[in-house]
Amino acid sequence: MPGAVALGLLASLFTHVVLFGNGHTVGGTLHEVLLQGVAATAVALLVAWVALAWSGRNTADGSVLGARLSARLPAWPAVAACAAGWYALIEHAESPHAGPGTAIAIAVLIAVAAVVCLFARALVRSIALVIVAIAKSEFRPRVASVRPPFRRVVRPFAPALRRRHARPPPIASLCA
Repeated sequence: MPGAVALGLLASLFTHVVLFGNGHTVGGTLHEVLLQGVAATAVALLVAWVALAWSGRNTADGSVLGARLSARLPAWPAVAACAAGWYALIEHAESPHAGPGTAIAIAVLIAVAAVVCLFARALVRSIALVIVAIAKSEFRPRVASVRPPFRRVVRPFAPALRRRHARPPPIASLCA
């Protein structure tokens, strides 16, 4: 049930955006609290899903783990019911304004709840695939290629290695 409440909050805010756009702020005076709640809810769901996937990382395949985790997600009717409750609470907190009819709001709530559930299933399956891929990869330490240090070739400076001239320098002929 906590998953349905969390996904219902997300679905109700998406429904509000679909119905009203940027016409007014969501929740009136509760706007900041709702946005912080949505951020906390999204992070909590992601952490819970990653933790569940990590506990089952030794399965044979990521699709098996994804199917197991998808079975734990709430069904869309429960998400739609929770989204309707959140939507009613949000609209009650706002000042009176003109809005769409009840039938349109219910239809959009149901559609958005179904889309949120599909997105959650896809996200859980992709998390499972990533976790299994990480767990199955073998640790291979990175081998750094080490170049030999630069060695300067030092040539010995000996008189025998100097260049010998065929004739003496011109100063020698003046001194003689």
